[in-house]
Amino acid sequence: MDGRAVWKWGLILGVACAIIQLIWGVTGWFAHPQLFLLFLPIVVILNVVIVVLGLRQTRSDAGYGGQVRNGLLMGIVGGLVIFAGAMLVMKVVAPDHVERTVAMMQDMLSQAGWDDARIEAQVAPLRTRPDWLQALQGLIGTVATSAVTAGIAAIWLRRKGEPLEPSTAPPQ
Repeated sequence: MDGRAVWKWGLILGVACAIIQLIWGVTGWFAHPQLFLLFLPIVVILNVVIVVLGLRQTRSDAGYGGQVRNGLLMGIVGGLVIFAGAMLVMKVVAPDHVERTVAMMQDMLSQAGWDDARIEAQVAPLRTRPDWLQALQGLIGTVATSAVTAGIAAIWLRRKGEPLEPSTAPPQ
């Protein structure tokens, strides 16, 4: 395993997603009805592309299981950076993010014809959810996306000639 490559691509993943978080926080796009919905697809696509690029670099050193491990580790490293970036955005850059997000959601749901009681029931959990829990969701999502991506990509991006599963047959 090339640990430096895993760290490098994990940090690239984390920093790239943290930059996207920072852009959303500075611009206030997290409280814009249409732009709010673009955040998740953008970071998921970024996650997949970066993990695949990282696995391309580590493929000469690892078989299928090693590549899945490498992708998982990239996700953990990246996820920790993403957690820190999310906390920075929520605590420093956009400390009013909860109020602005709640207001945006209330407007969207009201325009969709929801009554006030139903809207309040929908947005109430947002007011009490701690920032660290929201940041943790980003970390978990990054690790899960990286693991699934690695599991799929490692079918092709692994040491040449190595089977997907270790052979249980005795050597001949």
